[in-house]
Amino acid sequence: MPYNYFVIDTRSQKEFSSGSIPDSYNLSGRLLVDAPEKFTNAMTTLMRFKKESCATDHICFFGSGLEEDDSYMVMVISSFLHKNVNHISYVDGGYKALHSVLKETNNLNKLSNHFDGNACLHCNGQKAEAKESFTWVSFKFLNFHGC
Repeated sequence: MPYNYFVIDTRSQKEFSSGSIPDSYNLSGRLLVDAPEKFTNAMTTLMRFKKESCATDHICFFGSGLEEDDSYMVMVISSFLHKNVNHISYVDGGYKALHSVLKETNNLNKLSNHFDGNACLHCNGQKAEAKESFTWVSFKFLNFHGC
């Protein structure tokens, strides 16, 4: 049975603006630490929108693919799990891995906002190396399982 995914990108707004998955939503993981009230408001608004527009979609979190940045993504996932949100997954390897795969196959045009390689943090080498492949990892409540 195929699933529809409600993609939440936990990278910074700057990273998100330089290239993102079409129809994904930006919820910077750093907000959780730097501005918890803003994070809570953004999370509440995003979940209300999801409930009204695509309630049955599974949530898929997308980070940068860099360990330091993705620690924020893990904290965001944890906050969703603590709110008893079901059907959560994340992409291991994140945006960096997806960008690498799309670049190798000449499909970078499939990304939103990726009009200029000079503005892309990955194309111009501003982001450190990360995993070159990606896999889906799923969570159900606090029980972890692969899918």
